[in-house]
Amino acid sequence: MCIAVQLAFQSVLSNWRHSIATLMSVSLGFMAVAAVHGYIADCESSFVQVYVYRSMKGHVIIEAEQSGEDQIDIDGRTSDHILDVAKSMDNKIQSVVRFLDINGMIAGPKSSFRYMGYGFDVVRGEATRGEKWIWHTPYGRPLNAGPTSQILVGKGLAELLGCPMEGRSPKTLPDGRYLDYNEQLPCFTDTMQMTALTSSSKMNSWDAPIVGIVDATFRDLEDQWLMMPLNDAQTFAATKNVSSLGIVLKDPSKVYEFIDEFKKNLGSQKIPLKITYWKDHESATVYRSLMGIMRVFEAFMLLIIAFVCVLSVINTMARNVSQRVHEIGTLRAIGYKNSFITWMFAWEGFFLGVTGTIVGVIGMLICSYLLDRAGILYSPALVSQKVLLRIALTPNAFLYLGLVLAFCSAATAAIVTKIKIGRNISELLQGHA
Repeated sequence: MCIAVQLAFQSVLSNWRHSIATLMSVSLGFMAVAAVHGYIADCESSFVQVYVYRSMKGHVIIEAEQSGEDQIDIDGRTSDHILDVAKSMDNKIQSVVRFLDINGMIAGPKSSFRYMGYGFDVVRGEATRGEKWIWHTPYGRPLNAGPTSQILVGKGLAELLGCPMEGRSPKTLPDGRYLDYNEQLPCFTDTMQMTALTSSSKMNSWDAPIVGIVDATFRDLEDQWLMMPLNDAQTFAATKNVSSLGIVLKDPSKVYEFIDEFKKNLGSQKIPLKITYWKDHESATVYRSLMGIMRVFEAFMLLIIAFVCVLSVINTMARNVSQRVHEIGTLRAIGYKNSFITWMFAWEGFFLGVTGTIVGVIGMLICSYLLDRAGILYSPALVSQKVLLRIALTPNAFLYLGLVLAFCSAATAAIVTKIKIGRNISELLQGHA
């Protein structure tokens, strides 16, 4: 076996000119699949950043079990108990944010408009968003923990309420983070009046100024989105209840173990609770659908590239065997069996696959660097904010993909060689294969 590997390696070095086409097809195929995988990995990472951190929903979502079509809120006592349990597990928890869903009507300059959104813990929300998303308003400022009333609205709702947005572009860093726009918009000087039904079916009103315009992430929400501090939302809705809690974990890879432990520590509750990993939650349906489509496309691409590489290896190996029949005949004449020759050419195919992968990795590093430097922004489907076009570098995926291409090349070379050398020694020495 060692001799076969040595001969195969020497053959690859001496016959590299004949293998350039195969090397190119393997390396370009590797780059194509790696680019698709890298783009998908970056999309998934961006979605996690938006959902878990920027939107503050966390890795684990706690809600009351739904009764029929109506979503039940979590009462204040149960909410406090959940916070106490979370505090006892602070070695595994980074932050916890409470939410209260709100909806109703908000008065504009000429008419009223429907709004929907949530109130949230401002200080806890800042801890969840972290440094990257602590400034999450394209215009104006984020909510603060001060005593004065304040709201954030989506860009579409801001326009309806008298903030002209046409021609304005937020100030961002290359990675998409927002900077202070540092300009007061017309609607920031007005106090808006909101109305909503309480849990006891009473109509309440609330006055608050718009302090900032927030990106609601999805375009469908832009014309209705509104956010406010949780204390204000609870006073507005005349309740101590919360709709949900979001928990950010220090180690997301152990989320299911955490959920099991958290359930045990909670014990039985008056209102049964639903504790869900965010990827399994109904609000992540868009994420699951998009990622499912992308994974199918990635698998389809891998099949096509593998097929093209196999064809290229067949062509190269068939030519190599035909051109080296005297060498094959000589090896047979001195006692080497067909299996040894087959293994030798299989190792040649393997080395070609590995070399093509190395060239492909170098090409991917260059392409990724140039793409990052270009700073290209684009608008993904359904998402309101432009994001940076990037290709994530995934070493594990590179290794698996390289092994797939290398073993495909080796198997193809072995099959072609086995078919081509099925002759007796005299025919091979005479140049027939």
